[in-house]
Amino acid sequence: MGFTVFDYIVLAVYLLATAAFGTLIGRGQKNINDYFLGGKGMPWWAISFSIVATETSTLTFIGAPAIAYTGNITFLQLTFGYLIGKLLVCIFLIPGFFQGEIQTAYEVLQKQFGPRVKNFAAFIFQISRTLADGVRLFATALVLSVVTGISDTWTITIIGVVTIFYTFYGGMTAVVWNDAIQLMIYVGGAMLAFWLILVKIPGGWSEVASIAAVDNKFELLNFSWDMADPSTTLGGLEGGGFITFPWNGPARLMSSATWPAETVGRASWL
Repeated sequence: MGFTVFDYIVLAVYLLATAAFGTLIGRGQKNINDYFLGGKGMPWWAISFSIVATETSTLTFIGAPAIAYTGNITFLQLTFGYLIGKLLVCIFLIPGFFQGEIQTAYEVLQKQFGPRVKNFAAFIFQISRTLADGVRLFATALVLSVVTGISDTWTITIIGVVTIFYTFYGGMTAVVWNDAIQLMIYVGGAMLAFWLILVKIPGGWSEVASIAAVDNKFELLNFSWDMADPSTTLGGLEGGGFITFPWNGPARLMSSATWPAETVGRASWL
């Protein structure tokens, strides 16, 4: 069918609203604490939404269904490992931000190991994030290019300019709230798409479940000890935990520091 005039209007309004909202909500910032940490006063659920939205890029949103289609849902075991890694971050890393005037993870590294370690960590992070986010931006731009008919160059430019604009003017507050809104939009969109597809399938969910059961499409846990099998429960727990703890530590501590102190207190019992 392609994009209609109405579709282009909706897309344009959304992009403009995102930039405007991010700029307006970031007003009133008075210092670096407000800009980078949101004044440490944003609600915990908004931070949680932001983290989830950031971790689930276009690659996840498109790639995960493809993996499930060609195999099953055992790849979700990796998320159990993610939970373990996040709990470790809550227990060992986040409380440190409320023991002094620390605003970035690099201050922690400098205090504990000196400026060389801090500078090296910052360099590695910038390189790895630039490469990784470049891939994510390109993937998102490709999807937008396919559905709109706009060239890749322009979709990359549009997404990049809008994101840089509200991030520059709105700071961490704009980033977190825009992420939270985007999470609700794409989760809601996915649920709506699932329902629309399901009602068009003869037999509905019963037919889907019966066909999927034949090929074990709903298999979630794989307790095999075969080290050559990439989809075991043990592999998911270990891989997810090791990936999440270091990534959510240095890379996410700065945004996690916007959590209210009472939130960290509630998490400390873990």
